[in-house]
Amino acid sequence: MKYLGGGNFVADFIRKTKSTTNDAKTGINYQHEMLLCFAKNKNNINLLGGSKDLSNYQNPDNDPNGAWINDNPSAKSGSYETGYFPIKNPYTNKEDYPPEGRFWAFSKNTLQQHINNGRICFKKEYKDNERGFIYKRYLKDLQTTLETFDSLKFTDNKFMNQVATKELKDLELVEYFPYPKGCNFLKEIIIHGSDKNSLILDFFSGSATTAHAVMQLNAEDGGNRKYIMVQWPEKTPEDSEARKAGYSTICEIGKERIRRAGEKIKKDYPNANIDTGFRVFKLDSSNMEDVYYEAEKFSQQDISKTISYIKAERSEEDLLFQIILSCGIPLKCKIEIKKVNNRDVYFVDNTYLLVCFEKDIDDNTIEELAKMQPDFMVFNQNVQDSTLANIKQIFKMISNDTNVKVI
Repeated sequence: MKYLGGGNFVADFIRKTKSTTNDAKTGINYQHEMLLCFAKNKNNINLLGGSKDLSNYQNPDNDPNGAWINDNPSAKSGSYETGYFPIKNPYTNKEDYPPEGRFWAFSKNTLQQHINNGRICFKKEYKDNERGFIYKRYLKDLQTTLETFDSLKFTDNKFMNQVATKELKDLELVEYFPYPKGCNFLKEIIIHGSDKNSLILDFFSGSATTAHAVMQLNAEDGGNRKYIMVQWPEKTPEDSEARKAGYSTICEIGKERIRRAGEKIKKDYPNANIDTGFRVFKLDSSNMEDVYYEAEKFSQQDISKTISYIKAERSEEDLLFQIILSCGIPLKCKIEIKKVNNRDVYFVDNTYLLVCFEKDIDDNTIEELAKMQPDFMVFNQNVQDSTLANIKQIFKMISNDTNVKVI
């Protein structure tokens, strides 16, 4: 709990919202709002700066500290007493001194710590004009400086509300959302706070501008960012234009915005390899019946009703995604329905997970599924007892490593 709370406030930034005047009774015309930046752990904050090139950071030796570069270990300032001494390579006995007019950026005591923790690694082979060691600068240690914030400004007109309104107008959704944020605004935040493979989470999705911005940015720079939008199913006002158009909740507007934005981006960037598809999940209770009653409250009638542990109103798709989560598979995985011996089988992430909800299956079908050697195999609990007895034996003979489940 050490890293939670206001102590992890990083900075606030001003966004220009408009440039027109109004007739406010106070005589004060607000033309800006504040963007507050917090970190999970301020000690590790690293705003990438947008233009900063981090492509040279690699991890060829699988260093547990992550990506690194071979950096210059010397500094302009220092003293001969503490920063000028030889660093001896134990393999070749080569002694390295700081370049002329410079000093090591660490003391003799710190040198041994760097050697012990792997920050300094000695080379067994190198050219005469090279240092006999590598000094690792880790990406995780790259600290944000005040100079980084210079490029993180939102006072340009491109971040104003009227630009965001035009974006919704282009998607023919402008009348349904009065106070949108612009894609340029969200893109700038994403560029500074993530990399091209990051997962972007927005807990207040609204009109799904963040999803639009992620897809747009991927199309522009070839990124592979993913997004998760979270929105309470807030009802649209009864007399609103959104309700008249058939959008009963804000979520419905957001989903439509993602669909239309995806179509527009594909037209604007025909050569971009971009996935604009998305899945919608609603928070609900478990698909399984609660069968853990107290013994004295568990009647014979209750037993007959709970022979099937699955709630009656739940669909195969509901069950499938609960299985996917229980197997630790990302929800963005590829899902296909294929026929195996005329039975419907869900193929998740190719053959990583196979799910068959069919009640009427035979040994031949089980054998065909076992030959595919999935990591996980799930069957319906309501198949015949004789078939259930054979499942374990067949998979043991053909694909013993498969984790077989029956629900």
